[in-house]
Amino acid sequence: TTSVIIIIIIIIIIVLIYQHLLSISVFQSNGQCHCKPNVCGGTCSVCKEGFFNLRSDSFFGCQGCQCDIGGSAGQSCGERNGRCRCRPNVEGPKCNRPRPDHYFPDQHHLKFEIEDGTMLDGRPVRFGYNPVEFERFSWRGYAQMSLIQVSLLYQRHVLYSNT
Repeated sequence: TTSVIIIIIIIIIIVLIYQHLLSISVFQSNGQCHCKPNVCGGTCSVCKEGFFNLRSDSFFGCQGCQCDIGGSAGQSCGERNGRCRCRPNVEGPKCNRPRPDHYFPDQHHLKFEIEDGTMLDGRPVRFGYNPVEFERFSWRGYAQMSLIQVSLLYQRHVLYSNT
């Protein structure tokens, strides 16, 4: 019974050592750390691109930058503070606010011709020309919404510029 107790103690010690090695995430075969999901580097001491704030008590290691895709100059941020690099006339830690005397245009600021769209099945838009029904319509007419045409699809191509 004494030998059984010694074997159990040895097994417990081995399990504790193994758990300790897993907690520091080192593979003994090559010395390379097994990093948490958002962490990289030979010693797991650097956040991956697009992440910041390395913490040992976090399951993922680092948290995402969450830089605004339109206002930031990229998806990376400061390693310690998470501050994103903003485009001109944009501010805020996540680059999601226009500077004073500036604004972010939205879909309501853009003008387009729905007649250039299609029905959901790809057929051309049906449009009318009656000035009594729609005064001062554009040069091609106006889209007629009816039971035949209840929804329209308009594809907008937004060009990206880094200026």
